[in-house]
Amino acid sequence: MAAPKDVLSQNEEVQPPIPGEDPLEQFPRQLLFEFTDSHRVSEAPIAELYLREATPNAFPSGLVSHYFKPQGFTVDRRVGLPQDDQSYENDGFRFRHTFSIASMTVTGWSAVMRNVLSLRRRSLPEVERAEDSPRAMHTEEHLFARFGGMIVRRGGLVAADHVSSAVGMVRSEMDPFLPDTHEATMADWEKALVTGYDLWSRVKVSIGTVSPDATRDAVRSAFVYADLDSQEVRFSAESGEHAKAADPL
Repeated sequence: MAAPKDVLSQNEEVQPPIPGEDPLEQFPRQLLFEFTDSHRVSEAPIAELYLREATPNAFPSGLVSHYFKPQGFTVDRRVGLPQDDQSYENDGFRFRHTFSIASMTVTGWSAVMRNVLSLRRRSLPEVERAEDSPRAMHTEEHLFARFGGMIVRRGGLVAADHVSSAVGMVRSEMDPFLPDTHEATMADWEKALVTGYDLWSRVKVSIGTVSPDATRDAVRSAFVYADLDSQEVRFSAESGEHAKAADPL
């Protein structure tokens, strides 16, 4: 006699996720971030990044143990570490995660954002070792910092050849960390770089300007909405809802 259906469901073996498709290792498709910038008198300004929304959210109760290591994020908490400019100048380097958010959104790849959101692909050891590694993360940050600095020195995105040369540089130096099957095109990388620079500029202008006459502490916020399905990034200095409704960069 066949066992009752409920008994079968209780005894049914739970199949592990297919490596590389584990929900605990996937970027959410829509994310809302808040950048805050703290200007304290006589101290270097500090930027922090908060995750306000994530859809879908594989971590409704916060971090979990995944391959015996912490994995994931908690909505409405800071993600990543506080950042400063690591310079004597207030040059906005502390907002460099804007480039990585753009890369994640447009190309689907960012070692930095995998680290910030704690989404390393532990089910695929070779992928984790190469693509999610500290070396990949440092290379990504270095390249985007070079790109941003180059554009700032040239007064903005004024010449297509400047962008094309930067795209070629970034893509070639990312090659050791990208699989042959990576689907992002050169046009995607160009869009990621231009969007990242646009986003960085808006965040810096809206909350990163420190008045030399400031006599009291201040904290300001800016909001970024990343939609990986449409490959679009939106920005608002007003609120998260304004960011979601804003025109794409």
